[in-house]
Formats: sequence, structure tokens, C-alpha cells
Amino acid sequence: MNNSEIKALIKSKLEEKKILGDILKELQVEHNINITFMELKMLAAEIDDFDWSTLDKKVEKKPEDKENIEESSGTVIEINKIARADWLLDSYGRLTLDNKIGDPTAEDIEEFQLELQKALSK
Repeated sequence: MNNSEIKALIKSKLEEKKILGDILKELQVEHNINITFMELKMLAAEIDDFDWSTLDKKVEKKPEDKENIEESSGTVIEINKIARADWLLDSYGRLTLDNKIGDPTAEDIEEFQLELQKALSK
């Protein structure tokens, strides 16, 4: 099977809303195509006529619980109404909390880290 046939197969599986990990397993088991996950990602990235936005998962946020607040002096992220803090980088490059009200939960910190990664990747 050549690359264009593999890409067509990958595209058809993506249109079925399958994730790349499942597509990789199917390629290996059912079609005896042994490629790495990175190779699969590269082949998938070369598919021009596929609408990748159809795979984006829309995360519904509860406005009464969580919101992002931007101020001119910096960004303040309000995780919930009980725990609130300004996140800062100290002189060693570590994240610290300032003006802390309450304690953020592990889930709050994880969500903040994901939002921070999204913001930094833009």
C-alpha cells in the first residue's frame, strides 16, 4: 500500500471520528501497516482536504463557576469563587501564588496549567 492509499484510509477513519491511536492499531492489525505514531501524525498532517475542526471537542464552561479575567496590569485567573490568586513567575522562573484567597484544588491547578499551555502555544 502506497502513501496516498494510506492517507485515504486515514482520512476515511478520521471522518468516522476515530482517534489517531485507534487508527494506528487498525493499520497495524487489520492492514499489516507497521508505522510509528509520529509517522501516522505526519501522514495525517499531509491530508489537505479534511476539515480538522470537525474533530475539535467543544468544552462547555460554566460561567457562574469559572471565568478568565484580564486586567491591564497582568492576567488574573479566577478558578472558582472560593479560591483565587494572582499567578506570578518568581526570580527563579517558578510559578507562585500572590494575593491568595483560599486554596485551589488539584483540579483547579490542573485546569490552570492547561489554560496556561494553550495561552503560551499561541
